[in-house]
Amino acid sequence: MKKQVLIFIIFILSFVFFSCEENFEPFTEKKDTYILNCLLRNDTTFQALYVSHSYQPNGFNPYTISTDPVVRNADVRVWINDSVYIFRDTIVLRTDTSRYKEDIYFYYHNNLRIYPNSDLEVEVILPWGKKLSAKSIAPPNVTFSSLSTSGIAETGDDYIRVLWSAPSTNGYFLPRLIFSYYKPVNGINKMFTKTVPLRYIPSDGTVKTIYPLAGYSPSLMIHKSVLRRTLEEISENDTNKKSYFVNEFLYVDVLSFDINLTRYYSSTQQKDNLSISVDENDYSNIVGGQGVFASYSKSRYRMKFISTYITSLGYSFNYGE
Repeated sequence: MKKQVLIFIIFILSFVFFSCEENFEPFTEKKDTYILNCLLRNDTTFQALYVSHSYQPNGFNPYTISTDPVVRNADVRVWINDSVYIFRDTIVLRTDTSRYKEDIYFYYHNNLRIYPNSDLEVEVILPWGKKLSAKSIAPPNVTFSSLSTSGIAETGDDYIRVLWSAPSTNGYFLPRLIFSYYKPVNGINKMFTKTVPLRYIPSDGTVKTIYPLAGYSPSLMIHKSVLRRTLEEISENDTNKKSYFVNEFLYVDVLSFDINLTRYYSSTQQKDNLSISVDENDYSNIVGGQGVFASYSKSRYRMKFISTYITSLGYSFNYGE
């Protein structure tokens, strides 16, 4: 026993002496890592791509670096099946200059649209010859069920239900319920849109709005009382409710994620309420670097308000929009 204690003491002392004699270095040797991020969409022909590089701050605070680590003058190409699209670079005004001061530099193509099940590929050649690349497959559009809610009235079902299906169930879905309305601003009627949450939850004297999260569920269900409360919010503290025109049609937009976007989104979510994330997840599908090359498709389902449902709230009803 005494021998074991002595060995333990010698081990501890040797560690202390080693720690005193050597300079502790919390950072490993700096390695240049290049990051490519691109999310292709089917709801626009304008696609953007960003290339940056890793950096090592002075000390532990990454916000000491105020220069945008963007990589300029790269050759950027995207393939949709057998068609190749060459991206151009551009600069836009940076509105948030709390960290980076210079304008935003990125690559873009303004005439590229993806289609369901298309083969997608990206290749970026940096000015000094290094290559970053990745592949993906565009997700399919969804098909909405005839069992979905079609009209919203004061009576009838207490829930709004929208159901859909897709040929592949490997990707996440992200649904949103949206309506639009007009209200006067400086004497001119302007249109606004409003997203309906899943529910409202009282919390510490305030109310939290909970919105749908991405997941495998092929449905969206919202209680009509939540929709009614959201409608009431648009004219809060305004007694002239008649000047608000709520449009007849409302929509459920469903974003279908491809497998890469699904994996990335899943990797950023905590597994349960007790989990504590101490660092960012390193999920990447970029060959030669880090980042995510992914895609999503948007499908839209249309419902309509019954006019009396809107007028019962004191609003005007706008047919046909």
